[in-house]
Amino acid sequence: MSFKNKQELDIALKIACVKKDFRLKKVINSCSVYCVKCEHLECKWWLRAVKVENSDRFYIKKYEKMHTCGSEHLTSHNPHATAKVIGAYFKDRYPEGKGPSTKDLKNSIRIELGCKVSYWKVWMGSEIAKSLVRGTHEHGYGVIDAYSHMLRTSNPGSKTALKIDENDRFKYFFVAYGAWILGFIQMRKVIAVDGTFLRSKYGGVLLSAVAQDAENHIFPVAFCVVDSECDASYRYFFEQLRSFVLDTPELCIISDRHQSIRKMVSIVFPLAHYGCCMKHLGENIRNNFHNASVVYHFYKAAKAYNIDVFSDHFNRIRDLVPQAATHLERVGFHRWSRAFFPGNRGIPYCICGGN
Repeated sequence: MSFKNKQELDIALKIACVKKDFRLKKVINSCSVYCVKCEHLECKWWLRAVKVENSDRFYIKKYEKMHTCGSEHLTSHNPHATAKVIGAYFKDRYPEGKGPSTKDLKNSIRIELGCKVSYWKVWMGSEIAKSLVRGTHEHGYGVIDAYSHMLRTSNPGSKTALKIDENDRFKYFFVAYGAWILGFIQMRKVIAVDGTFLRSKYGGVLLSAVAQDAENHIFPVAFCVVDSECDASYRYFFEQLRSFVLDTPELCIISDRHQSIRKMVSIVFPLAHYGCCMKHLGENIRNNFHNASVVYHFYKAAKAYNIDVFSDHFNRIRDLVPQAATHLERVGFHRWSRAFFPGNRGIPYCICGGN
C-alpha cells in the first residue's frame, strides 16, 4: 500500500488509531523513513514505511498488524483525535463546503469513532474539512487574478477590477458579468445599492447593485468585496459601475440612507437622482415609533401618485405621531414618495418594494 506523501500516511494511521482505539508512538520520523509502534511497551504491533526514490510517495515496507496489548489501559479520549484528523475523516460529509452542524458532527464522532472530543475541536475539524473540499481562504485570495482571467474568457464583456494596498494585500474586488451588463441596458434605469457583512475568516463587506426587470424580478448588476462600508469603498464601487452605467437624469440610485452611499452618488453620479428604500424607511419608522397606524399611512403616502392623496395620509401621520412626520420631512418627500419624485413616478416604489 502506498500514499502520495508522508502527511497522507500519517493522517491515515491516526484515523485507524481512533477507529481501532489504540495509541501510536513514532520511532523514526525522517525525510525518507516513517516508523511507528504501539505505545504499549509489550505490544508487538509496528509499521515501517519508506519513501519512493525521486518521489514524494511513501509505501509500507514492513507491517506487524496484530496487537498483543490489552484494552484496560485505554480511555475514551484518544490523543490522535485531533482537529486535522477529524477534518480528514469527515471531509466527504461536506460536498461543496456544506455539511452537518458542529453538534451533529460531535454525535457522529461519538457513534462512529467511539471517542469524546471537545466542541471547539469538532468545530475546528469541520472548518478543516470545508477547507479540504473548497480550498482555504488564503488560496482563494491568491488565485483572484486567475479567476478574473477565466471569468473574462468564459464570459466575454465581463468587467473585473482588483485593488491592492501599499503592502500588496487585498483591498477591493469588483465583478460585473457580461450578461448582467448587457441585460441592464434593457432594464429601467434604477439601481438599488446595499451592503452585507461577510462571515468568514477575514470578514469584509459585500456591496451589491441590483435592478428590476419588467416583471419586478431582481436582476443583478454588479458586486464588490470591500473591507468596510465607507466613503473610499463606495467611491471605488461607483467608479467601477460608472464604466458601463451612464450618468443621466433618468438614472435613480436607491439605498438604505447610508451616508457614504448618498455622498458618493452625488460625486460619481451627479446627474442621477438619489432615493431612499421605502422598505428600510418603513421599518425604521416601525422600530422607532412603534405605531402600526403610522406605518400604514406611511406606505399609503409613499405609494400615492397624487399629491392630494399623499397629503391626506401624511396629515394623519402628523396627527398620530408628530415626531414621525418631522422625521419624514427631514428625509425629504422627493426621496421616498411617488407623488414628489421628479422622474417616472412608478419607479421608486417598484424597486424599493423588492429590495
